Amino acid sequence: MQLVDELNRRHLAQQSGAVSSLKVGLKSEASGVAHVRRQFVHVHRDKAVHHGRRQVARELLWLYGPTGARIVSCVGGMDAARERRNLSHGAHIVVGTPGRLRDHLERGALDLSGLKVAILDEADEMLDMGFAEDLEAILAELPTARQTCLFSATLPPRIDAIAKSHLTDPALIRIDREAVKAGSTAKVRQVAYIVPRAHKMAALARVLDVEHPEAAIVFCRTRTEVDELTGTLIARGLRAEALHGGLNQDQRDRVMKKFRGGKVDLLIATDVAARGLDVQHVSHVVNYDVPSASEAYVHRIGRTGRAGRTGVAITFAEPREHRMLRNIEAATKQMIEVKPVPSVADLRAKRLE
Repeated sequence: MQLVDELNRRHLAQQSGAVSSLKVGLKSEASGVAHVRRQFVHVHRDKAVHHGRRQVARELLWLYGPTGARIVSCVGGMDAARERRNLSHGAHIVVGTPGRLRDHLERGALDLSGLKVAILDEADEMLDMGFAEDLEAILAELPTARQTCLFSATLPPRIDAIAKSHLTDPALIRIDREAVKAGSTAKVRQVAYIVPRAHKMAALARVLDVEHPEAAIVFCRTRTEVDELTGTLIARGLRAEALHGGLNQDQRDRVMKKFRGGKVDLLIATDVAARGLDVQHVSHVVNYDVPSASEAYVHRIGRTGRAGRTGVAITFAEPREHRMLRNIEAATKQMIEVKPVPSVADLRAKRLE
């Protein structure tokens, strides 16, 4: 059976886009693809690895399942022994993270000698997260006769170096960034508070008391900040949980189950960990720090105001970051109302309503 040809025909028939075209062949099969995916934080890996792995595998099963293709996921934080057992039965498609794929290669559980297509997805993110050595080790094991596809949001020198080393006369396909349409965030009320860093935690607590969100996601820049802020909020009696790439898969699953089930009101997360989250009841999004790019801001506030609901986006900016707010306004074509931090009198009045 010419399985790869059949997979390709089904892919073309479905016209399902780039993510669904991950054709992979490994172990005992003579043809297929190795899909190397970065290790996300979603939730961190809820989108990153947890969500991303399951989403990719689910799409592949929908696309190629009827052909009898065997699809194996290899992801850090999951049961490696089970993955090795699955690989031992042969696989036409493998979806994996760099570290785990390299581990299976070194243990002899993964044979790439018959591979036809290798796909590096979000290569820039993989390099930023420290997977350069793992990627090089995997690429060194690939057969010379193969197709290699590299997807990257940016093309820094490191990505260019990988392309020159591992791709032969590649075609560069550049997709322009979609412009943000005026009014696209109209259902989200956007507010900013100018607060010195030393007073940011107190300001956040006061704003949460006044807003009383049904469920909120608070975005921080780093894992350390996520952990510190989560601990402080819990100490204040709030139901908060942390979500970042330092959590293993079971921990992320438990956090998201609590948040979706209403047992946690505040999800404190990094951008990567919260990428792709789809929780309908999120009423508020809080930027504990001003995002460095307007695209990140739009992505963050897109977690609220879903399914026809209204939402609130709150941003805490230090005095020196005031201009960054203006840049975001210009890019999103939406006004961000700058307000003073609520006073004790404001809180009392709110409670009397």
